[in-house]
Amino acid sequence: MNQLYLLTQLRNGTKGYTPDFFINLDSSWVEIKGYLDAKSMTKLKRFKRYYRSEFDKLTFIISKYSTEGKNFSMELEIPRIIFYEDIRNYYSDKILIWEGK
Repeated sequence: MNQLYLLTQLRNGTKGYTPDFFINLDSSWVEIKGYLDAKSMTKLKRFKRYYRSEFDKLTFIISKYSTEGKNFSMELEIPRIIFYEDIRNYYSDKILIWEGK
């Protein structure tokens, strides 16, 4: 399920945001960030501001080595943060086609 959240009240800049995917099991949105650029930060800030109840369901996946990602996550008070390396360490030996195999 993809959902575009429109930010129509804005005159300039990014006017929409679509999280990467939705998990029905716990009704949460997931955003995976390999590289956190200024446009991505703006989208997430606006998502929080205009769609707070949906933002509160957000899980953010970043690298534990991304200082900028960790700082931004704490500043924005993203509800759930998971580190990609933890996912990789747990699942890479269980999934035959994991990246780098």
